[in-house]
Amino acid sequence: MLAHIYPLMLAANGDNWLQSLLDVSPNDRLSVVIVSIVFAAGIIIASVAIVGGFVHTYSRHRLEADLKRELLDRGLSPDEVVRVVESSAGKGVNRRQIT
Repeated sequence: MLAHIYPLMLAANGDNWLQSLLDVSPNDRLSVVIVSIVFAAGIIIASVAIVGGFVHTYSRHRLEADLKRELLDRGLSPDEVVRVVESSAGKGVNRRQIT
């Protein structure tokens, strides 16, 4: 018996936001959908950019660590390894730190 009453109770206590969305005219509903899609697209683009930045940073650090390990395995001294890594860093190196 409660199985028949429960949907009626939900309809009586219904979600206010859903009811207000359904009461909006079709033209206004289209505007809400468009704004929602633009907002969701912005969130997705920002999320992809943030994750991409983390992946890029991680891969650079991983490659640098692999280079250092390979140079040390070849028998270079730590000073030579520092010199090679700093020279291969290019524009990202602060020249004041080298001198």
